[in-house]
Amino acid sequence: MDLEDLEYVQSTLKLLGSKGTTGTQASFLELFDGDQETIDKIDPMIAEKMGFKSCYPVSGQTYSRKVDTRVLNVLAGIAASAHKFSNDIRLLQHLKRGGGAIRERADRFFCYGIQAQPDAE
Repeated sequence: MDLEDLEYVQSTLKLLGSKGTTGTQASFLELFDGDQETIDKIDPMIAEKMGFKSCYPVSGQTYSRKVDTRVLNVLAGIAASAHKFSNDIRLLQHLKRGGGAIRERADRFFCYGIQAQPDAE
């Protein structure tokens, strides 16, 4: 489920492109002396270089917050799954059938940076 969500969001993400904070390309219009045709070619070039299929045609101040929310929602789902998985593994260690479904051996762990080892004598 997490992988499907990640692939979907990743495949539908678009790049902001060369728009400024107000969602316009005013600085590029000034830079290219009002040549809109040249400016229209910039966004697809930027998107391709950055690995995106396209750019948002119009954006505003809420653009990044909405996109951030979509991306963070997927990351939260992955984190929730990882937390559940690790908790389940930990709980399985404490089952009373034969010392636990998963056994930890002390000689495989490092304690405070010192490896636990049997006496070397």
